[in-house]
Amino acid sequence: MKKILLAAFFMLATATYSNENILTERPSFDLMLKIDDERFFKTKKPKLPYIVENKYVYVSIFPGETLFVEADVVNDTIVKFTVVKEVKNKDKTIILKFNQITKEENPREHDYMLLTITNPFNKKLVYKTNIHLILQDRLTGTSTIPVMAKLTNYVSWPDILGAIFLYDFVLE
Repeated sequence: MKKILLAAFFMLATATYSNENILTERPSFDLMLKIDDERFFKTKKPKLPYIVENKYVYVSIFPGETLFVEADVVNDTIVKFTVVKEVKNKDKTIILKFNQITKEENPREHDYMLLTITNPFNKKLVYKTNIHLILQDRLTGTSTIPVMAKLTNYVSWPDILGAIFLYDFVLE
């Protein structure tokens, strides 16, 4: 009986501890992007989920964010994402960073947007992306570059992007 109670306590403690690492919603925040020497874009973002499940399961990321996304894989398809506070399972955690890069000669002027994706898997990571173009206030698809096994990809856009939505992740 003591062994059963000890095992139950251990499983409950493990579940509680691992749930403390899970992030479901980002807090509300002010998004501010540089346009040029005189103009900037600013908007207040409400509390939003990191992972959205509707027609697609997708991860949203905003400029200035770094996300640690644990992925569950079934038959080379990522079927579940969980955003976590810190990397505890490096073999299944995709690292996403999204930043606005400003011009070296004038840090108040936009140069490009940079998405960094680190693939923890032993296979090539293929995905699709939609981007939100701030100055045109529209969402559009864009081409993507697969991330080779155990490597990091850098993808840049000259446009000012307010968000990136990544979906349809597959391992090849």
